[in-house]
This record gives sequence, C-alpha cells and structure tokens, in this order.
Amino acid sequence: MQIRNKTFKLYLDANTIQKRIAEMGKEITADFHDKNPVFIIVLTGAFAFSSELIRQFQGKCVVRFTRIKSYTGTISGEIETFTGFDIPIKDRHVIFLEDIIDTGKTVFHLTKEAEKLKPASITVATLLQKQILRPNLIKGDYVGFEIPDVFVVGYGLDYDEEGRNWNGVYQLASE
Repeated sequence: MQIRNKTFKLYLDANTIQKRIAEMGKEITADFHDKNPVFIIVLTGAFAFSSELIRQFQGKCVVRFTRIKSYTGTISGEIETFTGFDIPIKDRHVIFLEDIIDTGKTVFHLTKEAEKLKPASITVATLLQKQILRPNLIKGDYVGFEIPDVFVVGYGLDYDEEGRNWNGVYQLASE
C-alpha cells in the first residue's frame, strides 16, 4: 500500500483486529456493565476501533467525542488541538477510546483534564500500544495489541490524513 512516497506493508489483518476487539468488549462489559460509563472517543483516529468496541459493550452507556491532535506526518509532537468534554463527567466512569498510545502525551493530557472534573474513574482502552518507555508512565488499561516502535496506518490511523479507511493496520516499510 502506498501513500505519497511512503510504502506500507500489512501488520494486522482485519479479522485479527475484530477478534481482539470482541474480546476487549467482553472484558470491559465484565468490569462496567452495571456502571453506565461514558465512552469518550478520541477523534479522529479512534473512530473505527471505537465503533466496533462500543457495539461489543453489553450495558447502558453514553458515547461522546473529543478531538486531540499531536501528530504531524510520522512524528508525535506537542498537543495542537483539544476540544474538551461536552458533558459533565463528575462521579461518572469515563472510558477513553484511543487508537494508539505512542509517547502517551495525548492520553496524559486527556486524563489530567478529566481529573479536574472529578469523575468516579478514568480508564483507557486503546487498539494499539507501542512497547516504549514513556516518561509519564501512561499505558492503556485495555490494550488490543502491543506493537514495537514502528509507524502504522489503517483502521482509523493515518499518515497526513490518508489511510484511515484501510481495512487492517499497516506498518511503514523500510525506506
């Protein structure tokens, strides 16, 4: 697969991803089925993963969105955009749905902002988590797949806004 001058090769196929999302849905249901959690989908990358995961959740829930951006091209940088939360989350169980935890900056920012609003709990579910040392010690509570420190696209993840629609996760090939 090609985006501009970059070549990507299949890393995780759609069937493998969907099977793991179903398992994650069961795990989250077991922990939150009676708590009416607020799922906050982190746009834009988490939309594909989140839509499948939420359908696997068996219980009452509320679904909301926030937008946060820190990537430019293949590099994670500083937080550029954050839209906040559009409903009160005080005393609610908040579950952030993220596409990937890389440096942990976006999840760290989200959790710090949410903590100010005094939720009952904050949980993070992510499709992918890179196996790297993070200075902020942020990691997902529910992780679809641990991956090495490689750049990936597809299944909602992008390279300069392209590749989100690819049915699978693709790794940047050696250049």
